[in-house]
Amino acid sequence: MQTWIGAIAIACPGVLQAQNNWVDAGMPQLQVPTNWIFSLPVDTGTGSLYVCGYLQLALGQPTLLRYSAGQWDTLGIFDQVVKTAVLWRDTLIVGGVFTSVDGVAVQRAACYANGQWSPYGSFSNGTINKLKVIGNELYAVGAFDEVDAHTCNGVAKRSEGQWVELSVVPGLNSNTQIMDIILFDNEPVACGTLNLSDGTRAIMRYTGT
Repeated sequence: MQTWIGAIAIACPGVLQAQNNWVDAGMPQLQVPTNWIFSLPVDTGTGSLYVCGYLQLALGQPTLLRYSAGQWDTLGIFDQVVKTAVLWRDTLIVGGVFTSVDGVAVQRAACYANGQWSPYGSFSNGTINKLKVIGNELYAVGAFDEVDAHTCNGVAKRSEGQWVELSVVPGLNSNTQIMDIILFDNEPVACGTLNLSDGTRAIMRYTGT
């Protein structure tokens, strides 16, 4: 009998008990203990679930998983970890530390279309911690200094086919890690470890000025 090892569980109603139970979701066997999952985007149009994080195949290659029609499959071999994934305008976009996928050179961001991976902008260094759609706009946050020739302190927005900076925070040091971004009171709010010359902060608000 084949044994499946994974890091996903699903909730289902108990048959004999008046409580819900978590059961193994049947992920393919991966190298343990590196299967830490960061993101679970869902394509509602195709009914597909995507799984990204510290997922490595038997030979240690990082990968991305997809669950569709009751089957698991892998989408590409990356040279480094895929930390985040999002569906935007019917396209799967991933970000992380990687610089290649299936032998194609990319710079920490890639998109998947028609069965192939291709670059999705050029992030000069560091990592993308999260890709997020806010108000039909795509944001990337993490620890990077430059993207598509624009200087940015770990926050970028997709605009007209390229990434652009969302202003530059004065005094922000290079060891900043931005982990998430939301829209609050119609203004972007970012959080993480924000190391500024006048002290460390955990959250900042963008006022558009």
